[in-house]
Amino acid sequence: MTAFFFVRFIFADMIALKNNRKRAKAAIILLAVSIVFEVILFSARYYQYGYLSNSIIDSTIEAYVLLIQLITLLISIFAGIFFLRWFRRASHNLHLLTDQLNLQKNGQSFAGGCRI
Repeated sequence: MTAFFFVRFIFADMIALKNNRKRAKAAIILLAVSIVFEVILFSARYYQYGYLSNSIIDSTIEAYVLLIQLITLLISIFAGIFFLRWFRRASHNLHLLTDQLNLQKNGQSFAGGCRI
């Protein structure tokens, strides 16, 4: 970590790093929301299991669980997309630093596709 700040300090006037804070914040928030919805989904499934074990079939509970599953799926997809956007920008900044130090081994196409 110290080496990164040292390198950034040395090459600060030569390197124009792109700001990645907004993408990181959005990715973290969406991952946290995704985890919250997973907990809600777990509790809804447990509630549904309690009804099924008592041989009570309630279509509203099934619809509620299905709706939560759909919302959780959509939020997880968006969280993945935002994470990849953040990772791509971080990889771009890393390539800017490694170009100055001649440490680059792979092209930037490895950032989005090979880290999945």
